[in-house]
Amino acid sequence: MSEEVKRFKLREEKHVASEIVLMVWSPTMDLIALANANGEVVVNRLSWQRVWLLPAYDERQKHIKVSALTWRPDGKILAIGYTNGTFRLCEVEKGEIIREETEVQEHIMSLSWLEQSRNMCEGLQTYPEDNSSSFLPHAEQQNSLYSDNPSPKSQTPGHEIQEIFKNLAAKKELGLLLVGTNSSKVHMYAYGVFHLCVLELSNDNACENLVIDSAIISPDLSHLSVIVKCVGSDENTSVHIQSYDTALLVTRHEEIRLLCAKYIMVISSDLEISLILNQMCEAWEEILREMDSRLLRFAKSRQVRVSDLFLLLSNFRH
Repeated sequence: MSEEVKRFKLREEKHVASEIVLMVWSPTMDLIALANANGEVVVNRLSWQRVWLLPAYDERQKHIKVSALTWRPDGKILAIGYTNGTFRLCEVEKGEIIREETEVQEHIMSLSWLEQSRNMCEGLQTYPEDNSSSFLPHAEQQNSLYSDNPSPKSQTPGHEIQEIFKNLAAKKELGLLLVGTNSSKVHMYAYGVFHLCVLELSNDNACENLVIDSAIISPDLSHLSVIVKCVGSDENTSVHIQSYDTALLVTRHEEIRLLCAKYIMVISSDLEISLILNQMCEAWEEILREMDSRLLRFAKSRQVRVSDLFLLLSNFRH
């Protein structure tokens, strides 16, 4: 008696408005990120309920498309790579862009986000932790300096992004975002923010072009493996795996993490200053509007023009 053949069952089938070119599941939640041919990125739940949609990079430049997707290991940030060499970091809740990097400047072919093993972070630390918070205390500004009912800063988009950066700096494990391009280069970004280094792959096969198909680093940070496509002058393509010794990351991972923490702290401080300046501008606008409203009411009650009132105040001062 023959054994019954077990088959996969189709659970659900959905029709989409545009061709799907890339998709990747979240490592921690029931979320799937989809990139379509229109350059949009859509995040859906397993039930196909839409969480958010990120529009195309630039409606005026239709040729810029999404070329790579990857989630941060904790599933809280989605990295999106584009054909113009830009990648964006979007937070998972609302899809807000918290960071945009343009340093790559080459067609992004692959993205992978990995985190070092927790075992490497246990035990005594060689270097003291960053104590810059003692010198740069957190500013207690509200949404509006002169508003009667200010909303908590945690509810404003700018402060939410700021908190994301601060949480990045507090992580003990070094996270690396590997960005592969179509010109034999792998860019490393610590925590997806700090541009750590650029690795240019060797071209021993005399290929006309080396395209990075995938790049991944071991949890102990000791080895980097890269899958490359070698495109020859006769347009023949071959695939190779190159392995690199990255022991330098192993010996200096603590220093790199602390350096990145300080860099993220600077970004966070710069964002906080920008928020405070925006609050000051909004407060000044509120004051001007209130002054204009009161002067207008006063002028109407005295049956004079506002310009005459300003002239009277000017003469009174002199």
